[in-house]
Amino acid sequence: MVKIFTPAYGTALEAMGVPNNHEMSSAAVFREAGWRALLQELTDDYVRMGQRDGKCIDGIMTHTFRCSPHFVNSHVYDFNRLAADVALSARERYGNREMKVFGVVGPMGRDCYDPSQAPDSVKSIMEYHHPQVEALKKAGVDGLWPETINTVREGKALVALAKDYSLPVYLSFVLDKEGLGNVRNGTSFSEAIKEIDSMTGAYATGYLANCSTAGNIKTMLELVPKDGLGHRIGGFYPNASNTDPGILDGCDGVHQDVPVKDLVGFVKKAQQDYPGIRWDGAWVSGCCGYGKDLEELVVAFK
Repeated sequence: MVKIFTPAYGTALEAMGVPNNHEMSSAAVFREAGWRALLQELTDDYVRMGQRDGKCIDGIMTHTFRCSPHFVNSHVYDFNRLAADVALSARERYGNREMKVFGVVGPMGRDCYDPSQAPDSVKSIMEYHHPQVEALKKAGVDGLWPETINTVREGKALVALAKDYSLPVYLSFVLDKEGLGNVRNGTSFSEAIKEIDSMTGAYATGYLANCSTAGNIKTMLELVPKDGLGHRIGGFYPNASNTDPGILDGCDGVHQDVPVKDLVGFVKKAQQDYPGIRWDGAWVSGCCGYGKDLEELVVAFK
């Protein structure tokens, strides 16, 4: 059975009146008590989505995608702690002990679709992300969840950091704009898995794709099992739009080309079409453009 985690926060918070064009980007929510209250309300609603007969979602993501040094400077520790507290509080009140809280980490740079913003040195990338990973570990998250990662070198750095901190980790890549099912920097998804597994002793629990079109994710799901690596796929969560995410970056809202009912069908068909992937325990959800409407996905698989 697939596992479901909370959908993206950014577009949902925008709809609730929280601006996303601040210099701190989505991390600005932690500057105002009223905005933090809206984040808590949204997280609580996410955790309660589709609950019935003791069944509920399986994972909560912290709203820390932009809580990194580039965006929040000296606030790395307090903002990540506040975000973890929101997720842990929602689990305590509305979840259960089996529900995992994952600490989300975004890529370096302001444009998460530009691979050139990550330096060539894995060590330098590790040094950049170290404060946030340490803050999330101290805040009590159950695991690390780097997402929208656009280069293999940054993937290596983040899995290595998770290993250093003994944090379970799932690593999620954003895919190429050509629709070939590759990592954003052009490396094949299978090669990315091989390189990172080789460096880290296959420490990552699984690899995912997010913030990409459903069509591009489908291509990735077709290709990776052919290389004998289907068992390393840990799930996926596409955008609601069929437009490349690099074009959408910075836009207000995301047009929903793929309604939730179609996402449900996409997940079901993927399980049928790609038996080489380890679907039992794979994580699925929705990225940009989805919100509380994702309850339909929870109901379908819980």
